[in-house]
Amino acid sequence: MLPPPNRKIAVPGPHERHEDLPSVPEEKSRQQILTNCKLRTDGANDGDTVTVLTRSGEYRFSLYFVDVPDFSRGGIQQMQAYSAYFGNLSEQDLRTVAKEAQSYIASVLGHHSFDVVTRWERAPEESPDPQVITSRAFVYCEGRQGEMVNLASLLVDRGLATVCNAAEMLPDEMTSQAYLAYLQKLEQAAIANKRGAWKFSQGVAMTSSQQVMPVKYQTR
Repeated sequence: MLPPPNRKIAVPGPHERHEDLPSVPEEKSRQQILTNCKLRTDGANDGDTVTVLTRSGEYRFSLYFVDVPDFSRGGIQQMQAYSAYFGNLSEQDLRTVAKEAQSYIASVLGHHSFDVVTRWERAPEESPDPQVITSRAFVYCEGRQGEMVNLASLLVDRGLATVCNAAEMLPDEMTSQAYLAYLQKLEQAAIANKRGAWKFSQGVAMTSSQQVMPVKYQTR
């Protein structure tokens, strides 16, 4: 089970709250915290990409550090990489994982407000709508005891996402290396307990550092 984090999002520090945003945000040197966000029902939403309504408008965000199987982009090579990562899953199993992750995101974010932390770094994924920019972000939802929980951690804990390298420091000032190590521990627990994609695994799962990374993005 995912251990509750012991820190809330740190503000102000190197972060700033900002709701007066342009329609097409430019990348910032500092992280900004968008509070009281709402999930917008959108066909582009999947297991790691969400369309968000804020006081200033609508934006699309892709999560740092994780990637969920997505059949709308990448082609056969991308699907083969996802399959290899999870231990040789079939296409049907991958589709099941993708649908489960999408449903999970909707259940977690669909009925409560949440916070988004972003520098508006452009994500490599292309939106179905060329006018909509997808930015990298951390998404935090409220846990059972009122703590703010990183959505990426929840996805890995449930075995629904791959773990990807990123160099972005977390809002609570945890380093990217420390967070990556934390995600890998959650992943090993998910493997051991056959959660999510790992229940379909046909072979001995490797650690994420040994696996083929479906998305090889690297942020600053």
